Amino acid sequence: MWVIFSPINKIFLMNRGVSPMLMRFNVKNFLSFFEEQEFTMIPGTVRNKEEHLLKGKNINLLRLATIYGPNAAGKSNLIKALSFSKNVIQKGILPSSKNKFFRLNNDAPTLPTTFEYEFNIGDSYFAYGFSLILAESKFTGEWLYELKTSGESLIYERNLTLTEFNHNLIFENEDSQTRFRIYSEDIISNSKVLFLSEINRNKEDVFKKFKEFKIFSEIYNWFDKTLDINFPDKPISSTEFFLENDRNNNDKLFKLLESLGTGITEFKLVDTSLDELNRVFPSKLIKDIEEELIGDEDSEGVVHLRSQNNLHLITLDTEKNLDIKTMHFSHGLYGGGGDFTLGEESDGTKRLLDLLEILIGEEDKVYIIDEIDRSLHPNLTYQFIHLFLEILKDKKIQLIVTTHEDRILDLDLLRRDEIWFVEKSENGSSELYSLEKYKTRFDKKIINSYLDGRYGAVPKFKNVAFLNNLDDIGDE
Repeated sequence: MWVIFSPINKIFLMNRGVSPMLMRFNVKNFLSFFEEQEFTMIPGTVRNKEEHLLKGKNINLLRLATIYGPNAAGKSNLIKALSFSKNVIQKGILPSSKNKFFRLNNDAPTLPTTFEYEFNIGDSYFAYGFSLILAESKFTGEWLYELKTSGESLIYERNLTLTEFNHNLIFENEDSQTRFRIYSEDIISNSKVLFLSEINRNKEDVFKKFKEFKIFSEIYNWFDKTLDINFPDKPISSTEFFLENDRNNNDKLFKLLESLGTGITEFKLVDTSLDELNRVFPSKLIKDIEEELIGDEDSEGVVHLRSQNNLHLITLDTEKNLDIKTMHFSHGLYGGGGDFTLGEESDGTKRLLDLLEILIGEEDKVYIIDEIDRSLHPNLTYQFIHLFLEILKDKKIQLIVTTHEDRILDLDLLRRDEIWFVEKSENGSSELYSLEKYKTRFDKKIINSYLDGRYGAVPKFKNVAFLNNLDDIGDE
């Protein structure tokens, strides 16, 4: 596995002054979710721990949500639903998606799969969603509304079944109105693409010329840049993060590394040969990187490349040859205890190095982490959540995680509305609900109630008494 982190061709989110955050996500007929399920970051009736809230002009939002449930209950499927819908917006429907509907119901292949998000950009709030028939790889609907205190205000809506495209945009001049009409007419009967995707395809000049189109860029960039979804096998951090946060300019990072027991005291770049890089990555990839660096004079001239075991920095030297360096991590006082590559660090340290970007990074994001406790000691998972809540009080960052770590089921650490459960119903579909549903007392030790099954979402094992007789098999 390898990932390129490159500043070339960056797109930046337009700033309206207030950080973009997630309010609500709904999913229906996708993987283990059949009936519509709602996940929300809107606070419940809890009145304690108000420092856990992101305060907005019209609404407050939670900074953290933790999602629990047994294996195969649907925790990861919720993250996959978020990831899938984001990828559809960015890349369209892939052929491999045809069987991702709820497969335990005979009618599901013909029923629409639906995704809807509610989020803010600045002081404005939006609902964007789409529906599609996965088995046929075609969209059936798409909509974008602005949410106001007076109600919903239509921006645009597509009904592919009736071949309708409605909008409520106000144009400054005939030129912009004509341009929008052309775009909408081109796509009105096209069930294979989303309007939001198409209006953001090579339209930079349009966004600059017509301010009415700016909203489409902002909505798209919320998904593309703000919504940061991570699975256990997907790295978060690149060499760029470590270069920007060395001991000279971010002593806070090294205090965190020390408090989390990693033993890392310094980062450094070590020269690496092209032959060594070619042993890890496809030669075509290296050639493409070289051509991109040489051909793009307006770029920052640097590519951050990550493999399973290494972090690399690739630039051009004065003679236009590749200059390759590998990130090493020093241990011991002031780096005197030896240098190690990423692959030589423990799995727990590698996991922490990825997660630290959430605590240190300056970008306003919605981080979604599947299995945050993977490779981490239970105490480290607890400490990380505690640090997130403590040191990011003034940052506009949301964190949504799935976990098996029951130690953080602690009302001294979390609010009731920050705790979610997923469990399977009798028909095999996943159901999502918050601890807020149970109105648990603040002094309740919920970990015991959870493990006892009071809130559901714990493994149910069949009778295994027959295992006692396994030794007798074959003796007759």
